[in-house]
Amino acid sequence: MKRRLISAYTVRQAKENGLTEIIYNPLQTMITAEARDVAKDLGLTIREEGRPTDLPGQQLTENERHQAIEQVTEKVLTRLPKERQQREKIIKLVEETLQRYERGR
Repeated sequence: MKRRLISAYTVRQAKENGLTEIIYNPLQTMITAEARDVAKDLGLTIREEGRPTDLPGQQLTENERHQAIEQVTEKVLTRLPKERQQREKIIKLVEETLQRYERGR
């Protein structure tokens, strides 16, 4: 499988061509740290294929946040064997992950 590279040069070219986001397939794409930094500096979004666009400054309401945590928790639970389905631990992990994501914006 041929992999795609997103470099700082790729990001600058995308910006020059008027793009506001670069969409990539995580299984086929490598992104350099510099590319992520340049994209942030230029206001360009690098988004995983199939994921919603992140809008700067957009925060989830408490209800949306709760629903998102529940949806992710349910998905995880369906993929685990019965003996490993520890709902409270999974909810805690999902909440911590969401908090890290929100701080990273």
